[in-house]
Parts: sequence; C-alpha cells; structure tokens
Amino acid sequence: LPSLVKSFEKKQLIAAAVTDRLRQTGALYLTPERQGYFFDTASRTLHALVEEPFTRFLADLTGLNPTEAEFKYLLEHLLTEVHQRGQATKVYRLAHYDMSSHRLFVTDFGSGLWVLDGKTVTHAPNGEAGVLFASTTVASPYVYLPADQRPAHATLAAFLEPIRFDPAARLTGEEWRDLLFVWLLSLFFPELHPTKIIPAFIGPQGSTKTTTARRFGLQLLGERFNVGHLESSERGEQAFIATLCGKPFAAFDNADAPIRWLPDRLATYATGHEFELRELYTTNTLAIHRPVAHLVITSRDPHFRRPDVAERLLICRLVRPERFVPESVVIRETLERRDGVWSDLLDRLNQALLALQQVPEAAPSNCRMADF
Repeated sequence: LPSLVKSFEKKQLIAAAVTDRLRQTGALYLTPERQGYFFDTASRTLHALVEEPFTRFLADLTGLNPTEAEFKYLLEHLLTEVHQRGQATKVYRLAHYDMSSHRLFVTDFGSGLWVLDGKTVTHAPNGEAGVLFASTTVASPYVYLPADQRPAHATLAAFLEPIRFDPAARLTGEEWRDLLFVWLLSLFFPELHPTKIIPAFIGPQGSTKTTTARRFGLQLLGERFNVGHLESSERGEQAFIATLCGKPFAAFDNADAPIRWLPDRLATYATGHEFELRELYTTNTLAIHRPVAHLVITSRDPHFRRPDVAERLLICRLVRPERFVPESVVIRETLERRDGVWSDLLDRLNQALLALQQVPEAAPSNCRMADF
C-alpha cells in the first residue's frame, strides 16, 4: 500500500507542476463544443489536448513517454482541468468575420493571422483581438505578396481558368467560374452562411475531377494536402466525420458507390448541424462534433440523388480536356503560385468586405441554399 500511495502522490505532483507551468507559459481554453485547447504564448500556436501534436509537445516538455502511466494520468488531469477551469472561447480553422467591427481574420496556417478591414491586409500574431486559430499539421504557411512581387499568372482568375466545364451545361464556362469564385469567397464568411453548399465535380473518367479538387486543396492548404477516399464501413463514416470536424478543407474522391451513410451525413453537414457519435470504448456516451471543414466531392455516377442532398450541391459538370497536363506539373505550378494566388484572394476578400457594407440583408431566394 505505501508504494501505491507514493506512486499516486508522484502522479499528483507531476500533474500539478505541469499544470502550473502551462498556465505560466500559455492558457487553457474550452470551446462551446467542450473541446480543450492549450495556447502556447511563445509560439502563438493553439493545440487540441486530444490530438497528437499536443501529446508530442507535452512529452518534450516533461520528458515523459506517452506510454508511461504518469503521462496518461497527466493528460487526464489536464482534460479535467480545462473542462473545469478553462477559459471559454471560440476556435477557428480558416477565417472569422467579426460583424461588429466589420473586419475579417484569416489564418496564415503558422503563428499568425491576416487582418482585413476593407482596405488593408495587416499581419498580426495568432490570438490578436481574441481571435484564435487552431494549429493544423495538414496546412503550410503562406505569405501575402505586394502586387508587384507576385508571379505571373498568380491570380484567382488564372487559377480557375484550367477547369473544363461541360459546354452543354445551362451555364457558360465563365459563369461557372464566377460561381466557384463566389463559393471561394464564401468560405471566409462562415458567420454569414451557417448552411454550406457542397461543390460536386461530376464527369466521365479523365475529366480531371480529382485534379480539380486537389488543386483547390493544394492552393488553400499547401503540399501536404491530398484527396480522401470514401469507405462504406462504419470506420469510413467515422473517418469522414473526423475529417470534416478537424480540418479547414476536405475533398473526397469518387463518391460513386451506394454508401449507406453518405446521404445522411452530407445533409447533416450542409444544414450546419452537428454530428453525434459514441465516444470510443463507451456504449451510451455521445460526443458532439461540429463540422468546420469546407467540403468538395467528385463522382462519375452519383447515387446521392435524394432531394434534400441534391438541392444542397453545386453540381459542376466537367468534360475530358483535349490535352492532358502531367499531374506533377499541375502540382508544381499550383504550389509555385500559391503565395501569389493567396495574395490575390486576400485582396478580393477586402473588396468583398467593402461590398458587404453596401449590401442589405440577403433577399429571399427560390434556391434552397439561400445563404449561398
């Protein structure tokens, strides 16, 4: 018994010391979804307590191995601490529109953010004005370049130009590009559209559906992005939800198979509702997961034809190009122009901020996705 007491006291002492250290060097936050985060003041990074980057940070800080009993006790102690005494806050992944000050905050996927006021683009540290962006391992930082320092063809118009839309569609290719341009801008104003329209690139084999989806991900997140694949199993469903609730942007390829759970999950996502899943190793405890990713899907022959799903899709029909560009070239050129295209995007977002000041509330629409 004395040895057990000593072991317990040791764990308590370690937990108390580490908690004090974390409070001295940062802050513990709790979101409305009851997710715990640690903000490191020195690096200006915000990590979820249950994700691997924080585990590695904690192991480096304490010298403990994550497999040790003391480490597991410490992590559970921190989870309790943040749920009981963590500062309440909202955490963002891509952007936050502050309607009261009419400013837009956009993450730089590093230790800072960009502040847009309709005229200027200013860099500030993460946490500026109380706006916190979660760190993510799937995105690479980018920089804002003055107009005269941007590479040739590094514009949003040039980025959208290679998409080959079906000439038999009701809209022209230019009109489809305008729609995708508006959709891109809308990603940065989540407060204005709690519902989310889902671009669906539809077309025959070889119509560059996957390439198109990948280009959007590479542009927004950088070289670590890749298109995901849908699985019909329960594990595939959980992976789909985890992606939507943990990443700023997601694309899923070949949504052709009649996956039982997909229509319901797409409808839940598009309506802005939260996902409920059983917590691991429990039977009755439900965890609430709020989708934060912006989603794109591709398909040759989609099976999700329920009206409540179909009416929430932005269906972009693509055709095979006359000549194919090697995928390696597409990836290289997208990444080379990424900073320039991001810079043009931030300028366009400033223009959108000015326009919002002059536009009244959205008028009623015959489109089900009236927010869009």
